Amino acid sequence: MKAKKDVDVNKLNQCQNELQKKELMIEELNTFVAEYNFEMDEIYIDSVKDKYILISWEEELRKRNFAALVYRPDIPMAQDLTAFSEYTPEKNKKTAVLRLFTERHKYDWFRVTAICFFDGNRNRQSISYLFTNINERAEIEQNLKFYSEKDTLTALPNMRAFLQSAQVLIEEHPEEEYEIVRMDIERFRIISEMFGIDEGDKLLKFIAVKIQEYLDEEDEVAYCRIASDVFAMCIPVHSYSVDTMIQKLQKAVTEYPKNYEVVLSFGRYYVTKEDREQKVPVSNLVDRAAAAQITIKGNYLQHVAVYDESIRKKEADEAMILSEMNHALENGEFQVYLQPKVNMQTGKIIGSEALVRWQHPGKGLISPAAFVPVFEKNGFIIEIDKYMIRNTCAIIRRWIDSGIPVYPVSVNLSRLNLYNKRIIQDISEYVEEYQIPREYISFEITESAFSGDNSYIKILAEKLQKEHFKVLMDDFGSGYSSLNTLKEIPVDVLKIDLKFLPAGENDEKANLIIKHVVEMAVDLDLMIIVEGVEREEQVEFLTKIGCKIAQGFYYYRPISVLEYEAKVTQS
Repeated sequence: MKAKKDVDVNKLNQCQNELQKKELMIEELNTFVAEYNFEMDEIYIDSVKDKYILISWEEELRKRNFAALVYRPDIPMAQDLTAFSEYTPEKNKKTAVLRLFTERHKYDWFRVTAICFFDGNRNRQSISYLFTNINERAEIEQNLKFYSEKDTLTALPNMRAFLQSAQVLIEEHPEEEYEIVRMDIERFRIISEMFGIDEGDKLLKFIAVKIQEYLDEEDEVAYCRIASDVFAMCIPVHSYSVDTMIQKLQKAVTEYPKNYEVVLSFGRYYVTKEDREQKVPVSNLVDRAAAAQITIKGNYLQHVAVYDESIRKKEADEAMILSEMNHALENGEFQVYLQPKVNMQTGKIIGSEALVRWQHPGKGLISPAAFVPVFEKNGFIIEIDKYMIRNTCAIIRRWIDSGIPVYPVSVNLSRLNLYNKRIIQDISEYVEEYQIPREYISFEITESAFSGDNSYIKILAEKLQKEHFKVLMDDFGSGYSSLNTLKEIPVDVLKIDLKFLPAGENDEKANLIIKHVVEMAVDLDLMIIVEGVEREEQVEFLTKIGCKIAQGFYYYRPISVLEYEAKVTQS
């Protein structure tokens, strides 16, 4: 027995000598070694460990009390490294990165590599653990991860991280129903301008904290700050009442300790079975929530909107318009319709307004209300304006050549095209190409377009007039600064739309306003055209106050060029 013990002691001394040699080699590498000998049931931990870890290890390791040594979320990895039965001669190595307590309530990051050694009979002899302190590197990596996944202002996840986590939630929890919520702050830009950027940032941080309070990150939820004042959430409807969450957020901002009103706007989208089957990206689902939100923007009575079939249909229609617009332009599907302008005293046509219509080969005639707003958003309206100007010139040229009576045609210029530096050049080129006398074509600018950069529009109007084109202000009276605009911008004709001032309905104020606008226009030597005339009593009133030219369904709806030609030829 004594000889056996001497052998064991010799073996132990030999192991200790070998480990001490290793210590010298690896001390400068932020590394220390621990070893467990299965045969002798001995644990060896080199002294370098005390350079990094002040907690005593041996007793806790024997009791496998990992809670005293390892940061709680990483305990499963420590248990895996010490699952001795899983090691085989063929698979004798494991590696993990985990956090070890260096002292109470403080931890560092370590990379731990375990190697199990076997004898010739496949029996485990010992297992060595190499601990490398990677705290500095881990902190850098954690910071990089933070900046790549977190919003630096609010510390919420950023859009990139949200899209990934929400996609995982939806795909890995088919039994759960999810709702995407997009939220922003009404008039946030004004708050930042009035109270400063710092105050705006404080408000965003306040809302971020409230979102975190109401949505427990440990549950199956995801949320983020997308940008500016826009936030998004992916919420399981069985675990949370989205209505209650919205009410809590709305109540929270009413209690925000600043003397200004904060109003939140919400768009909601329910993730459908089809979305899951088609693996629709979460970014698309957020866009749908945004589409719902757009329907209530500026609505002071409604602050929550749900994406529904009507919005889906509108989006599908818009997608069709966007996908087919270039082909339609090349194939001549856009057509010029003319709405006559009439002398109210004689009832005869004295001119017309060119209006675009889309004659779709499959869907028939598409209203401009369906496609013009889409084109204004994506810029394609510039091409439509050019198309209308050129085709109007071609029509007028044909009238001249064919002996059809020629009356002036006005063409609308979109707001976007007002800032096109080539617009005057394009107009002049088309007029010269078809040899059109300037008095036969004029240009209408909707008054709302004047609400922007009046100085530029003034230059544009002056250039048009310099080229001997008349400028018409359309929808006069619909804007917020009609008289000021009229003072600043040189125009030749005012077009008053009766939808803003419904004359002839026993509305004495409206009638009086129109009467004085007409008198003012006469004093300013401006022509007046009243559009939207639909009833005989309106004609009688307008004639009585001195209006001479009208446009509206009482006389003519917009009609095709062939119908228009027949009308003027008959008259």
